[in-house]
Amino acid sequence: MKKTIFLFFIGISLSFAQNLDFGLEYYTGKTLSSSKFIEFKPAQIIALNIGFKQTDSLNWVKHLNQPTLGVILQYTNHGNAKSIGNSYSVIPAIEIPISPSKIKNLSFQTAIGAAYFTKKYDENSNWENKEVSTNFTWVYRFSLNYNIRVNQQFSTNLSIGYNHFSNGHVKWPNDGLNVVNAGLNIKYNPIPKTNNANNYITKKEKKYFYA
Repeated sequence: MKKTIFLFFIGISLSFAQNLDFGLEYYTGKTLSSSKFIEFKPAQIIALNIGFKQTDSLNWVKHLNQPTLGVILQYTNHGNAKSIGNSYSVIPAIEIPISPSKIKNLSFQTAIGAAYFTKKYDENSNWENKEVSTNFTWVYRFSLNYNIRVNQQFSTNLSIGYNHFSNGHVKWPNDGLNVVNAGLNIKYNPIPKTNNANNYITKKEKKYFYA
């Protein structure tokens, strides 16, 4: 009995793992700001994207073309460590496939979460930072992705994206920060995906003859 239960949970785990992806992301871009006192170097973003592709028969899953739900752990160098500092974000996300007739493997990802900034506005020591006045802010992220399948376990997304950071006017000043970026997302699936439809057809067409 214990062995049966153990094998059952192993099977469930493998089934979920086949739909689980780990993505390592790198983007570079430009921080957009209304500040006249701060100069920005190119922004740098490094992130870990953990996603679980939805494959069940629920109506919302079908309607959204089997989206991927997940979470993004993101580090952002905004291009001015002295005044703005860096930010660390945790962002729940959803990636939805798009299927236009002439462009395949296209998807968009939208996400909203929270970010922690290492620097914020201070009237005396950091007065030029009018963008961030609280350590914690909201972060909204959007990206358009083109997927290149390498093999059953690896794929690459070419992405262009946008990030917006703001505390929602909880405290002033709050001009906010916007980052326009482009880069790569390399995805890894620990267990190769199998084609269940092909397996089903193969089993169905198999015939047995008895003497």
